[in-house]
Amino acid sequence: MENILWAILFMLVGIAFPTTRVIIIPIVILLAVGALFKGAFSSVKYSARCKSFERDFQGKDEQIFASLAKILCSLGYKIELLDKDIKLIVFKTGMTQSTSGQDGSIIVEPAQSETCSVQINMSYDSQITDWGEGENIADKIFNALKKEFLCISPTEDEDKESKESLFMSWWNANKNIK
Repeated sequence: MENILWAILFMLVGIAFPTTRVIIIPIVILLAVGALFKGAFSSVKYSARCKSFERDFQGKDEQIFASLAKILCSLGYKIELLDKDIKLIVFKTGMTQSTSGQDGSIIVEPAQSETCSVQINMSYDSQITDWGEGENIADKIFNALKKEFLCISPTEDEDKESKESLFMSWWNANKNIK
């Protein structure tokens, strides 16, 4: 945005003083191209560094929230923010051999009666990839939560199995059609 404002300013100067157009036109082009590249790469940079995982559990949101705080402490993660009103936990993981640590947040939202949606957001910076660590951390938290509460949303493996079984039943039903 800043580059575009400078480009507009230079264009106005070029209109006011026609002799400066020789210098101003290349500057305006460079600023416009720079603004385009900056916008194109910054959106990719930040969207690729955050992953979200969600599961539904049967239980009251207060109980699930309290349990998540205990789970994070038992896993050795540093809790930075614990907001009971909006059911938000912000935490940091430590460094590992493959990554420089991750930032995480957990949001507990009541869904239907006695069910809650738990969303875990994992993000990282100062490294190119997280080598799947964000998913591993979310799985650890969900597996610990499954020991206390019933998970009512299918996991990715269960989803994959149901899609494969649906495909196989369609395949078996239609394999004789010519």
